[in-house]
Amino acid sequence: MKVQVTPVSVLKHLPPQANQGWKQRATQKDIALAAGVSQSTVSAVLRNDQTYVHFSQAAKEAVLAAAAQMNYRANPFARSMRSQRFLNLGLLLSHPEEMPYLPALVYTGVLEEASRRGYLLSLVYDPSGTEAAGNNKSFEIVESQVDGFIVYNSNHLSPALIKILEVSKVPYILANEPRVANCIVVDDFHAGKLATEHLYEAGYKAPLFVQDWRDDEASLRTPEGNPRFDAFCQTVKSRGQCVKSCFTPYPEMPEAIMGALRANPEVDSLVCSNDAAASFAQAALLRNGLRPGKDIGVIGFNGETMAELAAIPLTTMVIPWRKIGNESVSLICDLIADPSALIPPRRFQASLRKAESTER
Repeated sequence: MKVQVTPVSVLKHLPPQANQGWKQRATQKDIALAAGVSQSTVSAVLRNDQTYVHFSQAAKEAVLAAAAQMNYRANPFARSMRSQRFLNLGLLLSHPEEMPYLPALVYTGVLEEASRRGYLLSLVYDPSGTEAAGNNKSFEIVESQVDGFIVYNSNHLSPALIKILEVSKVPYILANEPRVANCIVVDDFHAGKLATEHLYEAGYKAPLFVQDWRDDEASLRTPEGNPRFDAFCQTVKSRGQCVKSCFTPYPEMPEAIMGALRANPEVDSLVCSNDAAASFAQAALLRNGLRPGKDIGVIGFNGETMAELAAIPLTTMVIPWRKIGNESVSLICDLIADPSALIPPRRFQASLRKAESTER
Protein backbone atom coordinates (compact mmCIF):
# COMPACT_ATOMS: atom_id res chain seq x y z
CA MET A 1 0.00 0.00 0.00
CA LYS A 2 1.41 3.38 -1.03
CA VAL A 3 0.75 6.46 1.08
CA GLN A 4 0.75 10.00 -0.38
CA VAL A 5 2.57 12.34 2.02
CA THR A 6 2.72 16.14 1.82
CA PRO A 7 4.51 18.18 4.50
CA VAL A 8 2.43 20.49 6.69
CA SER A 9 5.12 23.12 6.86
CA VAL A 10 8.64 22.99 5.46
CA LEU A 11 11.15 23.17 8.34
CA LYS A 12 8.36 24.51 10.59
CA HIS A 13 9.68 22.69 13.66
CA LEU A 14 13.42 23.12 13.09
CA PRO A 15 14.96 23.81 16.52
CA PRO A 16 16.70 27.21 16.86
CA GLN A 17 19.99 25.56 17.91
CA ALA A 18 20.23 23.82 14.53
CA ASN A 19 22.11 26.78 13.04
CA GLN A 20 24.62 26.65 15.88
CA GLY A 21 25.67 23.05 15.29
CA TRP A 22 24.43 19.87 16.91
CA LYS A 23 26.02 18.40 19.98
CA GLN A 24 24.53 15.00 19.22
CA ARG A 25 24.06 13.15 15.96
CA ALA A 26 20.75 14.11 14.35
CA THR A 27 18.33 11.23 13.82
CA GLN A 28 15.67 10.56 11.23
CA LYS A 29 13.13 11.29 13.94
CA ASP A 30 14.60 14.80 14.30
CA ILE A 31 14.38 15.34 10.55
CA ALA A 32 10.78 14.10 10.47
CA LEU A 33 9.81 16.57 13.22
CA ALA A 34 11.55 19.47 11.48
CA ALA A 35 10.11 18.71 8.04
CA GLY A 36 6.61 17.90 9.29
CA VAL A 37 6.53 14.40 7.81
CA SER A 38 6.58 10.85 9.12
CA GLN A 39 9.80 9.02 9.94
CA SER A 40 9.01 6.44 7.25
CA THR A 41 8.89 9.27 4.71
CA VAL A 42 12.30 10.50 5.85
CA SER A 43 13.71 7.00 5.43
CA ALA A 44 12.19 6.66 1.97
CA VAL A 45 13.51 10.07 0.83
CA LEU A 46 17.01 9.44 2.09
CA ARG A 47 17.05 6.06 0.33
CA ASN A 48 15.33 7.59 -2.71
CA ASP A 49 12.95 4.64 -2.65
CA GLN A 50 9.18 4.97 -3.20
CA THR A 51 8.44 1.25 -3.24
CA TYR A 52 6.31 1.37 -0.08
CA VAL A 53 6.01 5.08 0.79
CA HIS A 54 5.26 7.61 -1.93
CA PHE A 55 6.34 11.18 -1.24
CA SER A 56 5.74 14.45 -3.07
CA GLN A 57 8.45 16.70 -4.42
CA ALA A 58 7.69 19.21 -1.67
CA ALA A 59 8.14 16.49 0.99
CA LYS A 60 11.41 15.45 -0.57
CA GLU A 61 12.72 19.04 -0.57
CA ALA A 62 11.68 19.51 3.04
CA VAL A 63 13.43 16.34 4.18
CA LEU A 64 16.64 17.07 2.27
CA ALA A 65 16.70 20.65 3.53
CA ALA A 66 16.26 19.53 7.13
CA ALA A 67 18.94 16.83 6.71
CA ALA A 68 21.38 19.37 5.29
CA GLN A 69 20.59 21.92 8.00
CA MET A 70 21.18 19.33 10.73
CA ASN A 71 24.28 17.94 9.02
CA TYR A 72 22.63 14.53 9.10
CA ARG A 73 24.75 11.45 8.47
CA ALA A 74 23.37 7.94 8.22
CA ASN A 75 24.07 5.79 11.26
CA PRO A 76 26.59 3.21 10.00
CA PHE A 77 25.85 0.82 12.87
CA ALA A 78 22.15 0.71 12.08
CA ARG A 79 22.91 0.29 8.39
CA SER A 80 25.31 -2.55 9.19
CA MET A 81 22.74 -4.31 11.35
CA ARG A 82 20.30 -4.25 8.45
CA SER A 83 22.72 -5.28 5.71
CA GLN A 84 25.12 -7.46 7.76
CA ARG A 85 27.92 -5.52 6.05
CA PHE A 86 30.15 -3.32 8.20
CA LEU A 87 32.28 -1.61 5.51
CA ASN A 88 35.22 -2.39 7.78
CA LEU A 89 38.34 -4.37 6.86
CA GLY A 90 40.70 -5.97 9.36
CA LEU A 91 44.45 -5.69 8.74
CA LEU A 92 45.74 -8.69 10.69
CA LEU A 93 49.31 -8.59 12.03
CA SER A 94 51.09 -11.17 14.14
CA HIS A 95 52.14 -8.76 16.92
CA PRO A 96 52.33 -4.99 17.63
CA GLU A 97 56.05 -4.87 16.81
CA GLU A 98 55.26 -5.97 13.27
CA MET A 99 53.65 -2.63 12.41
CA PRO A 100 56.91 -0.67 11.95
CA TYR A 101 58.45 -3.67 10.19
CA LEU A 102 56.00 -3.50 7.28
CA PRO A 103 57.00 -0.79 4.77
CA ALA A 104 54.96 2.40 5.19
CA LEU A 105 53.81 2.22 1.57
CA VAL A 106 51.86 -0.95 2.41
CA TYR A 107 49.68 1.04 4.80
CA THR A 108 49.46 3.89 2.28
CA GLY A 109 48.22 1.53 -0.39
CA VAL A 110 45.75 -0.26 1.88
CA LEU A 111 44.29 2.96 3.32
CA GLU A 112 44.17 4.58 -0.11
CA GLU A 113 42.16 1.80 -1.72
CA ALA A 114 39.99 1.15 1.35
CA SER A 115 39.03 4.82 1.47
CA ARG A 116 38.30 4.89 -2.25
CA ARG A 117 35.91 1.97 -1.80
CA GLY A 118 34.25 3.48 1.29
CA TYR A 119 35.77 1.06 3.84
CA LEU A 120 37.17 1.68 7.30
CA LEU A 121 40.29 -0.15 8.43
CA SER A 122 40.93 -1.88 11.77
CA LEU A 123 44.41 -2.99 12.88
CA VAL A 124 44.15 -6.41 14.54
CA TYR A 125 46.88 -8.28 16.40
CA ASP A 126 47.17 -11.97 17.17
CA PRO A 127 46.42 -12.07 20.93
CA SER A 128 48.06 -15.49 21.33
CA GLY A 129 51.51 -13.99 21.69
CA THR A 130 50.52 -11.64 24.51
CA GLU A 131 50.05 -12.17 28.23
CA ALA A 132 46.58 -13.45 27.39
CA ALA A 133 48.08 -16.28 25.33
CA GLY A 134 45.45 -18.76 24.25
CA ASN A 135 42.62 -16.28 24.81
CA ASN A 136 41.34 -15.21 21.41
CA LYS A 137 38.28 -13.39 22.77
CA SER A 138 39.51 -9.97 21.61
CA PHE A 139 40.05 -11.30 18.10
CA GLU A 140 36.62 -12.92 18.04
CA ILE A 141 35.02 -9.59 18.94
CA VAL A 142 36.73 -7.87 16.02
CA GLU A 143 35.92 -10.82 13.78
CA SER A 144 32.22 -10.15 14.34
CA GLN A 145 32.58 -6.56 13.14
CA VAL A 146 34.60 -6.78 9.92
CA ASP A 147 33.73 -7.87 6.40
CA GLY A 148 37.10 -9.46 5.71
CA PHE A 149 40.74 -9.79 6.81
CA ILE A 150 43.96 -8.89 5.03
CA VAL A 151 46.70 -11.02 6.60
CA TYR A 152 50.39 -10.10 6.45
CA ASN A 153 53.21 -12.48 7.48
CA SER A 154 50.84 -15.34 8.21
CA ASN A 155 53.78 -17.65 9.02
CA HIS A 156 54.18 -15.72 12.28
CA LEU A 157 50.56 -16.17 13.39
CA SER A 158 49.77 -18.72 16.07
CA PRO A 159 48.29 -22.06 14.90
CA ALA A 160 45.24 -21.35 17.08
CA LEU A 161 44.46 -18.12 15.23
CA ILE A 162 45.05 -19.66 11.82
CA LYS A 163 42.53 -22.37 12.73
CA ILE A 164 40.00 -19.70 13.69
CA LEU A 165 40.54 -17.98 10.34
CA GLU A 166 40.07 -21.21 8.41
CA VAL A 167 36.73 -22.07 10.01
CA SER A 168 35.46 -18.51 10.22
CA LYS A 169 32.70 -17.22 7.96
CA VAL A 170 34.71 -14.03 7.46
CA PRO A 171 36.72 -14.17 4.20
CA TYR A 172 40.45 -13.47 4.32
CA ILE A 173 43.39 -13.14 1.95
CA LEU A 174 47.10 -13.69 2.54
CA ALA A 175 49.49 -10.93 1.47
CA ASN A 176 52.92 -12.06 0.24
CA GLU A 177 52.15 -15.66 1.14
CA PRO A 178 51.96 -18.05 -1.84
CA ARG A 179 49.12 -20.54 -2.09
CA VAL A 180 46.71 -21.78 -4.75
CA ALA A 181 44.23 -18.90 -4.55
CA ASN A 182 43.17 -15.76 -2.67
CA CYS A 183 46.65 -14.37 -2.04
CA ILE A 184 49.15 -11.68 -3.00
CA VAL A 185 52.53 -13.04 -4.12
CA VAL A 186 55.88 -11.29 -4.59
CA ASP A 187 58.28 -13.31 -6.72
CA ASP A 188 61.04 -13.34 -4.09
CA PHE A 189 62.98 -16.09 -5.86
CA HIS A 190 63.31 -13.99 -9.01
CA ALA A 191 64.30 -10.98 -6.88
CA GLY A 192 66.97 -13.01 -5.06
CA LYS A 193 68.39 -14.21 -8.35
CA LEU A 194 68.52 -10.67 -9.82
CA ALA A 195 70.21 -9.33 -6.69
CA THR A 196 72.94 -11.99 -6.68
CA GLU A 197 73.53 -11.75 -10.43
CA HIS A 198 73.85 -7.97 -10.14
CA LEU A 199 76.80 -8.38 -7.77
CA TYR A 200 78.58 -10.71 -10.18
CA GLU A 201 77.91 -8.36 -13.10
CA ALA A 202 79.28 -5.45 -11.03
CA GLY A 203 82.58 -7.32 -10.63
CA TYR A 204 82.17 -8.91 -7.20
CA LYS A 205 83.20 -12.54 -7.03
CA ALA A 206 82.40 -13.97 -3.58
CA PRO A 207 79.02 -12.96 -2.05
CA LEU A 208 77.75 -13.83 1.43
CA PHE A 209 74.06 -13.95 2.37
CA VAL A 210 72.94 -12.13 5.55
CA GLN A 211 69.55 -12.76 7.16
CA ASP A 212 67.95 -11.77 10.45
CA TRP A 213 67.06 -14.94 12.34
CA ARG A 214 66.33 -16.01 15.93
CA ASP A 215 67.16 -19.60 16.78
CA ASP A 216 64.64 -20.14 19.55
CA GLU A 217 61.21 -21.63 20.11
CA ALA A 218 59.50 -18.23 19.85
CA SER A 219 60.59 -17.87 16.23
CA LEU A 220 58.70 -19.63 13.48
CA ARG A 221 61.27 -18.70 10.85
CA THR A 222 64.05 -20.97 9.62
CA PRO A 223 66.87 -20.27 7.17
CA GLU A 224 65.39 -22.83 4.79
CA GLY A 225 62.34 -21.93 2.79
CA ASN A 226 63.34 -18.30 2.18
CA PRO A 227 63.00 -17.84 -1.61
CA ARG A 228 65.58 -15.04 -1.60
CA PHE A 229 68.12 -17.31 0.09
CA ASP A 230 67.17 -20.25 -2.14
CA ALA A 231 67.79 -18.11 -5.24
CA PHE A 232 71.11 -16.94 -3.80
CA CYS A 233 72.19 -20.55 -3.22
CA GLN A 234 71.18 -21.63 -6.73
CA THR A 235 72.99 -18.70 -8.38
CA VAL A 236 76.18 -19.17 -6.36
CA LYS A 237 76.27 -22.94 -6.95
CA SER A 238 75.71 -22.45 -10.69
CA ARG A 239 79.09 -20.67 -10.70
CA GLY A 240 80.79 -23.57 -8.95
CA GLN A 241 81.09 -21.75 -5.61
CA CYS A 242 80.24 -22.72 -2.05
CA VAL A 243 77.35 -21.00 -0.31
CA LYS A 244 78.37 -18.68 2.52
CA SER A 245 75.76 -17.24 4.86
CA CYS A 246 75.27 -15.45 8.16
CA PHE A 247 72.00 -15.92 10.09
CA THR A 248 71.78 -13.83 13.23
CA PRO A 249 69.42 -11.61 15.29
CA TYR A 250 69.53 -7.88 14.52
CA PRO A 251 71.28 -6.86 17.78
CA GLU A 252 74.14 -9.27 17.06
CA MET A 253 74.27 -8.65 13.31
CA PRO A 254 77.16 -6.12 13.08
CA GLU A 255 79.50 -8.33 15.11
CA ALA A 256 78.37 -11.48 13.31
CA ILE A 257 78.97 -9.94 9.88
CA MET A 258 82.48 -8.82 10.77
CA GLY A 259 83.17 -12.27 12.22
CA ALA A 260 82.01 -13.87 8.96
CA LEU A 261 84.26 -11.55 6.93
CA ARG A 262 87.28 -12.38 9.09
CA ALA A 263 86.56 -16.11 8.75
CA ASN A 264 86.07 -15.78 4.98
CA PRO A 265 88.53 -13.13 3.74
CA GLU A 266 87.63 -13.87 0.11
CA VAL A 267 84.08 -12.50 0.62
CA ASP A 268 83.73 -9.18 -1.21
CA SER A 269 79.96 -8.56 -1.13
CA LEU A 270 76.82 -9.05 0.97
CA VAL A 271 73.31 -9.99 -0.15
CA CYS A 272 71.12 -8.89 2.78
CA SER A 273 67.63 -10.31 3.28
CA ASN A 274 66.11 -6.82 3.66
CA ASP A 275 67.08 -3.15 3.85
CA ALA A 276 67.23 -3.22 7.65
CA ALA A 277 69.86 -5.98 7.57
CA ALA A 278 71.73 -4.06 4.86
CA SER A 279 71.72 -0.95 7.07
CA PHE A 280 73.24 -2.94 9.95
CA ALA A 281 75.83 -4.29 7.53
CA GLN A 282 76.76 -0.84 6.24
CA ALA A 283 77.13 0.52 9.76
CA ALA A 284 79.40 -2.39 10.72
CA LEU A 285 81.58 -1.92 7.64
CA LEU A 286 81.96 1.84 8.13
CA ARG A 287 82.90 1.39 11.80
CA ASN A 288 85.65 -0.98 10.73
CA GLY A 289 87.08 1.30 8.05
CA LEU A 290 85.47 -0.46 5.07
CA ARG A 291 83.48 1.51 2.50
CA PRO A 292 80.31 -0.15 1.14
CA GLY A 293 80.65 -0.43 -2.61
CA LYS A 294 84.36 0.21 -2.88
CA ASP A 295 85.57 -2.44 -0.42
CA ILE A 296 82.49 -4.61 0.18
CA GLY A 297 79.40 -4.56 -2.02
CA VAL A 298 76.06 -4.43 -0.20
CA ILE A 299 72.59 -5.02 -1.63
CA GLY A 300 69.26 -5.13 0.21
CA PHE A 301 65.62 -5.93 -0.45
CA ASN A 302 62.26 -4.10 -0.21
CA GLY A 303 63.16 -0.61 -1.49
CA GLU A 304 62.41 1.16 1.79
CA THR A 305 63.15 4.80 2.60
CA MET A 306 66.13 3.79 4.74
CA ALA A 307 67.86 2.55 1.58
CA GLU A 308 67.89 6.07 0.11
CA LEU A 309 68.77 7.74 3.41
CA ALA A 310 71.68 5.43 4.26
CA ALA A 311 75.14 6.95 4.73
CA ILE A 312 76.08 5.21 1.48
CA PRO A 313 72.93 5.08 -0.72
CA LEU A 314 71.91 1.43 -0.83
CA THR A 315 71.36 -0.71 -3.90
CA THR A 316 68.11 -2.57 -3.27
CA MET A 317 65.42 -4.71 -4.88
CA VAL A 318 62.35 -2.46 -4.94
CA ILE A 319 59.03 -4.14 -4.22
CA PRO A 320 55.88 -2.20 -5.29
CA TRP A 321 54.44 -2.08 -1.78
CA ARG A 322 51.87 0.62 -2.50
CA LYS A 323 50.41 -1.38 -5.39
CA ILE A 324 50.42 -4.47 -3.19
CA GLY A 325 48.44 -2.53 -0.56
CA ASN A 326 45.98 -1.40 -3.24
CA GLU A 327 45.63 -4.91 -4.63
CA SER A 328 45.17 -6.43 -1.16
CA VAL A 329 42.03 -4.36 -0.68
CA SER A 330 40.83 -5.04 -4.21
CA LEU A 331 41.26 -8.80 -3.70
CA ILE A 332 39.50 -8.96 -0.34
CA CYS A 333 36.61 -6.88 -1.73
CA ASP A 334 36.23 -9.37 -4.59
CA LEU A 335 36.18 -12.17 -2.03
CA ILE A 336 33.63 -10.36 0.15
CA ALA A 337 31.37 -10.11 -2.92
CA ASP A 338 31.75 -13.86 -3.49
CA PRO A 339 33.08 -15.66 -0.35
CA SER A 340 33.21 -19.02 -2.12
CA ALA A 341 35.41 -17.77 -4.94
CA LEU A 342 38.90 -19.11 -5.61
CA ILE A 343 40.66 -16.10 -7.10
CA PRO A 344 44.05 -16.72 -8.79
CA PRO A 345 47.06 -15.21 -6.97
CA ARG A 346 47.91 -11.59 -7.78
CA ARG A 347 51.64 -11.58 -8.58
CA PHE A 348 54.24 -8.80 -8.34
CA GLN A 349 57.87 -8.51 -9.42
CA ALA A 350 60.69 -6.59 -7.73
CA SER A 351 62.98 -4.28 -9.70
CA LEU A 352 66.65 -3.43 -9.17
CA ARG A 353 67.52 0.10 -8.04
CA LYS A 354 71.26 0.66 -8.28
CA ALA A 355 73.14 2.96 -5.91
CA GLU A 356 76.62 3.55 -4.52
CA SER A 357 76.70 0.48 -2.28
CA THR A 358 77.46 -1.77 -5.28
CA GLU A 359 79.39 0.69 -7.46
CA ARG A 360 83.07 -0.25 -7.33
